[in-house]
Amino acid sequence: MMHITLYLVTALLSTAPSLAWNPWGKHHNGCEHYRTFFRVPCPDGKCQNPDMMQYRDLFQEASDRFANWTKVNSPWCPGACAPELKNETTSIGRWTYSLECITGRNFKVWKTGIPAPPEGLVRVGDKGACNVNCKPNGRAPFPNQDCSFVYGVCND
Repeated sequence: MMHITLYLVTALLSTAPSLAWNPWGKHHNGCEHYRTFFRVPCPDGKCQNPDMMQYRDLFQEASDRFANWTKVNSPWCPGACAPELKNETTSIGRWTYSLECITGRNFKVWKTGIPAPPEGLVRVGDKGACNVNCKPNGRAPFPNQDCSFVYGVCND
């Protein structure tokens, strides 16, 4: 009987490694929240107060590239960019524009590299946060697992 029990436990753990976690409670998941910003560059740290209309198409292209990238690297919960550009004040009387892009369940080890920003923009602030499941469960005992999230708030 003992051999059968050990066999069943071994078989269960080898066929369902994603369900296993260590006894200290830290889950071993393969995904994380991910955030980056696309920004109009400030040469020599001095922003030139850019005309937003001049950069609108570049920001749309950056948003499209990010969304397509997350379809491969976050297949269950593709990411998106904020619908509005942020006006960032960098010093008295100087500003630039930036676009925040996030995804809630991005692979920690990317299948493809993040695309370069369109010429005329830079990408800054690349950062991952949280240790989350790649595929949301949405059922008991994890009814709160879905694609909605707040960047950096680790709740699954």
